[in-house]
Amino acid sequence: MTAYLAGAAVTAYGKHHGLGQVDMMERAALAAIADAGLPREAIDGVIAGYATTMPHYMLGTVVCERLAIRPRHAHEARCGGATGAMQVVLARHLIAAGACRHVLVVGGENRLTGQSRDDAVKTLATIGHPEFEVPLGASIPAYYALLAARYLHETGAREEDLAELAVLMRTHAARHTEAQLRTPLAV
Repeated sequence: MTAYLAGAAVTAYGKHHGLGQVDMMERAALAAIADAGLPREAIDGVIAGYATTMPHYMLGTVVCERLAIRPRHAHEARCGGATGAMQVVLARHLIAAGACRHVLVVGGENRLTGQSRDDAVKTLATIGHPEFEVPLGASIPAYYALLAARYLHETGAREEDLAELAVLMRTHAARHTEAQLRTPLAV
């Protein structure tokens, strides 16, 4: 069975006072369902991404309740930065297995208004292997720094090459009307 993307939607980035992560997921889900031209009742699978501002282990069920749908399958996916990609892979597997026909993949996070800076740092500090990484205090930027260092070593690329890529990505992002400009904090 072939799987394809039938509809897509995003919510705006930034601060959303009064909105929680499930509110954001609901907005994106309803817009994606409308974009696909489907009635809500056609959704027979839901895979919700995790939200650090609402660490609930059955977020897929919460999303289904909010949307007033009763799919055959409702799950939550937690794979760090790969969660979105993994959700799509899981949706494809459900469709290929014939278990579902229309799988809603949804994520939502409201860190700018739903979580303090200190809480966000604490949450992100728990990502990693619980025995070999977390106790040593590595952070997400540290993990990416290790990957970058390995890439530079293996390819012979220079730090300037990575800086050029960062500038290029920001240039392209600035062309998007809903891009969020992030500036470094003064130290």
